[in-house]
Amino acid sequence: MDVKKAAEQRTWRLLGTDGEKSLAEILIVQLIFAALGALTGGAELLFGVRPFGVALAAAATEFFPAAALGAALFSVLTKDLISLIGVVAVAVVRVALSLLLPERLRGEELFGERILFRVATATASLFGTGLYRVFAGGFRYYDLFALLLGTVTAGLAAFLFAGIFEKKDKLFLYSREAGLAALILTAIFAMRSVSLFGIYPSAVAAAGIALLLGFNLTQPLRRFEEEYADMRIKIPYYGQFSEVRFLYPTTVRYLDGI
Repeated sequence: MDVKKAAEQRTWRLLGTDGEKSLAEILIVQLIFAALGALTGGAELLFGVRPFGVALAAAATEFFPAAALGAALFSVLTKDLISLIGVVAVAVVRVALSLLLPERLRGEELFGERILFRVATATASLFGTGLYRVFAGGFRYYDLFALLLGTVTAGLAAFLFAGIFEKKDKLFLYSREAGLAALILTAIFAMRSVSLFGIYPSAVAAAGIALLLGFNLTQPLRRFEEEYADMRIKIPYYGQFSEVRFLYPTTVRYLDGI
């Protein structure tokens, strides 16, 4: 394999594809994750903690550069030096791990190191920046609570976000769906104070997702209802037993009322 072809394959892997997608599709996906990195980076919890941008940058695999860049740009625009340090620390550690770890630990994909390393990277980043706040702020309880909240939240969020980039149900049952739900809820939470001409995009997005979930949930419920109806017909003496089941609680309620 010549050097040019090897470099081309590495480029496709960096962009999150194997070369089958068009360049426009690749750029759109990368821009989406850059926007998600910036959006999750702006989700602020109590005590001024912003762990979700760091968590997404730590959890992403082939979309790590875009997510990290988006989170870093948001930190620069908002002049949030602590969050910027956290994102840069995650980027440095992840690049070092992808270069230094053996293939059995970093996986076949680019930035595909094991979940433990990615969660530990996010946790260590928030712990380090939180510890800086504690020392710089004069050991206030406010900064101590921020340290604890940021460390725990970053690790948990990175673990959930990692399910999006792994094989289906690899971490736990419905891990990909849980990670996607966590990412969507974080994005909605980050937009909670944004208003466009009196309309809140977070409320519109939440309503749309609720309708989508409701529509998707009605399909398995209808199938279950049809299967249950077929099962009732096949069970012998179902009609007789159903009358007994109906008469028994009715009789008990009538006797209680006497």
